[in-house]
Formats: sequence, structure tokens, C-alpha cells
Amino acid sequence: MVLKPILIVEDDFGIRSSLQVFFEGDGYSVLLADNGQEALDLLGKNSTPKPALILLDLMMPVMDGPTFLLELQRNHPI
Repeated sequence: MVLKPILIVEDDFGIRSSLQVFFEGDGYSVLLADNGQEALDLLGKNSTPKPALILLDLMMPVMDGPTFLLELQRNHPI
């Protein structure tokens, strides 16, 4: 069975890396973004598979979690 990827949007490298190791250990592929804008850019690429789950930090530089959610709903329905 092919598992859809999990998108982790987290500005803290240690947390992001720990979550990546955890999910990849269970067989998931993982997409990573440092902030909301980077995640939107990633999701906007045709080559990026739609994630089954998005783990989202709320407080990040560049674009925070609530703003990411608004932009995702407006421009990148998944």
C-alpha cells in the first residue's frame, strides 16, 4: 500500500527533524517546510503530491499557521 505523504510545517529544526524521523520510521513519506509561505510554494508545484496530513506550527516567521490556513483554503484546495 502506498501511503500519501505528511507535510510538516515547522520552523524549529529539531522538532521538524524529530517528526520526520518518527513518520518515516512508520513508512510515510514526509514533505518539509520551514514556514507557511514555503509550504504554499511546495503545494503549488504540480510535482508535489497532495498530503494526507499537515502538521502545522502556529507561530512561525514569514507566514504563520493561521495565515497559511487562510491562503491554503483560498488558493490551494486539497
